[in-house]
Amino acid sequence: MKPCLSLRKSVVLRWCLVCGWLVAGSRAWGDGGDVVLLFNRRVPQSLEVARHYAEKRLVPTNQILGFEFQDQVAITRQDYMAFAEDFLIKELERRGLARFRKEIVPMQAGRPGRVKYHLTESKVRYLVPTYGVPWQIREAPGWGEAPTPGMPAAVKRNEACLDNELAVLPRHGQWPFDGPLRNVCFSRTNAAEIHPTQGVFIVSRLDGPSPEIAKALVDKALVAEQEGLWGRAYFDLRNITNGAYAPGDRWITNASTVARDVGFETVVDNRPAVFNNAFPMSQIALYFGWYEGTVTGPFALSSVEFGPGALAYHLHSFSAGNPRSSTANWVGPFLAKGVTFTMGCTAEPYLGFTPQVDVFAESLLKLGFTAGEAAHNCLPVLSWQTVVVGDPLYRPGVKNPIEWADELGARNSPQQDWAELRKVNLHLRAGRDPEVLREYLIQLPFARSSAVICEKVADLFADKGSYDAATEWAGLALKAGGTPQQRVRVLRTLAEWQRLYGQPADSLNSLNQFTLEFPGHPDLLAVRREQLRLAKELGRTEQTQFLQEEILRLDPPKTNAVPATNVTVKPSGK
Repeated sequence: MKPCLSLRKSVVLRWCLVCGWLVAGSRAWGDGGDVVLLFNRRVPQSLEVARHYAEKRLVPTNQILGFEFQDQVAITRQDYMAFAEDFLIKELERRGLARFRKEIVPMQAGRPGRVKYHLTESKVRYLVPTYGVPWQIREAPGWGEAPTPGMPAAVKRNEACLDNELAVLPRHGQWPFDGPLRNVCFSRTNAAEIHPTQGVFIVSRLDGPSPEIAKALVDKALVAEQEGLWGRAYFDLRNITNGAYAPGDRWITNASTVARDVGFETVVDNRPAVFNNAFPMSQIALYFGWYEGTVTGPFALSSVEFGPGALAYHLHSFSAGNPRSSTANWVGPFLAKGVTFTMGCTAEPYLGFTPQVDVFAESLLKLGFTAGEAAHNCLPVLSWQTVVVGDPLYRPGVKNPIEWADELGARNSPQQDWAELRKVNLHLRAGRDPEVLREYLIQLPFARSSAVICEKVADLFADKGSYDAATEWAGLALKAGGTPQQRVRVLRTLAEWQRLYGQPADSLNSLNQFTLEFPGHPDLLAVRREQLRLAKELGRTEQTQFLQEEILRLDPPKTNAVPATNVTVKPSGK
C-alpha cells in the first residue's frame, strides 16, 4: 500500500493555528493613507524618493511634508526642537492629520519653561523620512534639562537617532532628553495597539547609499508581497550562554526557532566567530547575527544573494553609524547589497536597549505585523539610538506557505518550489514522516527541474544514510541550475558524499567542476588540497603534479626576509 502523499489542508490548518498565523481578526493593517512622508527641501533627491514611494503606496499628496534641514547627517537638539514644535506638530494639525493637547510648564528652579504635548487624535500611524533627511541629533551637554534621577551615568546622554526621537512625538516635551525612554508599546500581540494615541509613531526611513537604493526599498517589498518572501534563513550566534551578553544570543536563537516554525530552511552557526567569506550563503531571505563592527564574511563579497524582500540585522553598537555608506558598518552595506528591510544603531545603545529580534521575527512572520510595526514592537526603549530602514508597510507574513503554494501553483509561478519546500518543512516540524514528505517532493511535476527541490530531496536521502540516492539528487540539483552560492554548497556537499560512498573518482570530478566554476573562491586552497589527496589515491600522476604546483602558488612557503646589500644606511641625523 502506497503512503498517502497528499498534504491535506485540515492538517495544515491545525499546524497554522499552532504556528500562530490565523490572527487576522486582531490586525490593523496599514496602507498609504496611514503614512506621512518627510523630505529635505534642500536635497532634490529627497523629494524624488518621497514621490516614488507615494506613487507605489498611494500616499495622499497632503501627507508629503518638506522641511529645510541644514545638514543631511546630523542636527542639533535645538534644531530638532524647532523642527518638531514649529513645523511638524503644527503641520500635522494644520493638515488635519493629528491633534495635540498642549500643556505649558512655566520656568521654575532654574529650569526653562517648556511645552508638553499630548497627542489626542491621529489619522496616520507612520512617519517616513526619506533620503537626505538627517538621521542623528547631536549631543548637547547640559542642554536645558535636569538629569533623570537614578539613570546610569553611561546613558545620561541627549544625542539620539532622529527617527527614534520622532517615534515619541505624541509625548513630545514630557520627559528630559538625557537617555532612553521606555517604549510603552513594546512586545504587543495586537498591532493596533502600536498607535500614536498610545504614545508611539512608527518611524522607518527610505534611505541608503544612493537615492536609487532608497527608492528600490518599496519596489522590492511589493515584489515580495506579490510573489512571497523566499529563500533561506541564517542565524549567527556567539555561543554565549551566561553573563551580560547572553541575551543577545538568546534573542537570535529564539528568532531562529520562529524561522523554523514558519518553514524556512534555517542555518544556525553557534561558533564565536562570524560566518566566514567562504561560507555558501545562498538565497538569503533572513539574516540575524552579531558582533563585528564592519560588514564582513559573505556580506563583504562583491555579490550577495539577497532576494526581494530580504530582511537582515547585525547587532553591533554602531551598525548604523552611516546608513548612506556602502562600506562602513552594516546597515549601509546591507542596503547596497540588496536588503529590503534592516535596523541598526547610530551610537552606543547598550545591549539591553537594542532591538529584540525574537520579538521582531515573531511579530513579522507569525502575527502578520507590517515590518514597521514589528520593528517598533521589538524596541524596549525609544528616544534613543535605533534607526529602522525600509518600507514600514511591508508585510511578508500575511500568508502562510500553504496559501502561497496554492496561489503560486495556480498561476504557475517559478517561485512555487520555495512554497512547496516551506510547506514540507512545516510538516517536518510537526513530526510527520520524512520519507513520506520526500516522496511528496519527488512526485511534484517540476521536482527535477528545480534546484531548490532537488537539493532538499538530496538532503532528506542523506539524513537517512542513503548516499547513493543523495548523490543522484545532488547531481540533479546541479543540472537544474541554481544560484552561484547554492552551486558552491551543492558541489562541496556532493564531493563529500561521493567520498563517503566510496566514489573517489566522482568526488574528484565534482571538485574539478568546482574549481572550473569558482576559480577565485576564498576556500580554493582547501579544495585544491582535497583534490590532491584524491588524485594521489587514484594514482593520477599528472594531475597530482599540477595540484602540487597550484597549492604552492596559493600558499607559497614562508621565507625570512634578507636585507638588500646595495642599500646605504645613513647615520642618524646625517
